Amino acid sequence: MNKQCLLCKNTFYKKTNESLKYWETKRFCSIRCSKTGAKYSEESLIKKGESIRRFYINHPEARVKRSLFMKTHPNSGMIKQGQRLSPNTEFKKGITTDGNHPFWKGNDVGYYALHAWVVRKWGKADCCENDASHIGRRYEWSNISGKYKRERSNWEKLCQSCHRKADNWSEKMWKTRRERAAENNGIAKQAI
Repeated sequence: MNKQCLLCKNTFYKKTNESLKYWETKRFCSIRCSKTGAKYSEESLIKKGESIRRFYINHPEARVKRSLFMKTHPNSGMIKQGQRLSPNTEFKKGITTDGNHPFWKGNDVGYYALHAWVVRKWGKADCCENDASHIGRRYEWSNISGKYKRERSNWEKLCQSCHRKADNWSEKMWKTRRERAAENNGIAKQAI
């Protein structure tokens, strides 16, 4: 089954996924023709169709999926995948790492950011340097001096239990709990 487009006079065929009801009402070969043709009456369509036909005869490359503008203007901003641009504009791996990055804070870095830097720099902790016989599920980087310097000698890999012991974790936890309980008791007494 075929028809002739009212606008460009090209022959077009029924697609397999189109119903017969849709095919009977279809008047244009493409979306471009239907959008252009919907604006005009039958008489003006004939005139418009002739000018479009003349355009396509003079510019056959415009029938390609890309528009005529993209075909005739190579510097239209379209960069193809894998296209090599000038070396000045290309991504250079590692050029903005550490101190070269504009947001680098140096020694003013926070706790979590410094630990993330340590993992990136020296890898994930995979053993306990305190006692090699400790086999744990989780290993962590521990700061030895308490001053968060970016030196390997200031850090050690520990299993979770050795890290808690090295940081006096349980003592700090109980101290914090007692302080919070005292604050809550003071607030409760003031409310009465």
